[in-house]
Amino acid sequence: QNYMAVAKPDMLSFDHYVFAFGDPWEGGSPTPLYSSMGKYRTAALGGHNGDSTKPIPYGMWTQMFRVAGGATLSESEMSLQYGAAWVYGYTSLHAFRYSSEDPGNALPSVLFAGPNDTNPTPLFDTVASLNRQTQNLAPALLRLKSTSLQFVRGLHKEGIFNFSNDLHQYTTSWNAATD
Repeated sequence: QNYMAVAKPDMLSFDHYVFAFGDPWEGGSPTPLYSSMGKYRTAALGGHNGDSTKPIPYGMWTQMFRVAGGATLSESEMSLQYGAAWVYGYTSLHAFRYSSEDPGNALPSVLFAGPNDTNPTPLFDTVASLNRQTQNLAPALLRLKSTSLQFVRGLHKEGIFNFSNDLHQYTTSWNAATD
């Protein structure tokens, strides 16, 4: 809130690359990403003075790189980043990637194979499709006012027992009575 009051940014944007180092989440749920998204959504919707009278646009950087020697992003991980941004009311998406597969590059792009940008990977087509879908949805999504986030919590197994995944910060459990 101090940053918002002093800096008075025109827009708030953040990055959180949860797919860079494997699956660190209990039950496979990207709770850390959702919590970060909620944090910046809440700050932007609060506006410079925090009273929500003048919200500002908010965006996020999507992960388009892989850790050298690590697994590349899957199509579903790529889609999750876009879908979550739509659900959280984000008005801007930015792609964080390096354009080179040079041996010295620690974070190579998942969009191209080899040096330069001449050999697109299958994920290039996935991102092109997601960008097209975003462009098609944008006129409607940009007119919506994001007022709440409700989740149906998934389950994970510990031994023979099922447990509910953690509820993401800045969200509430879905309740049909409040829908």
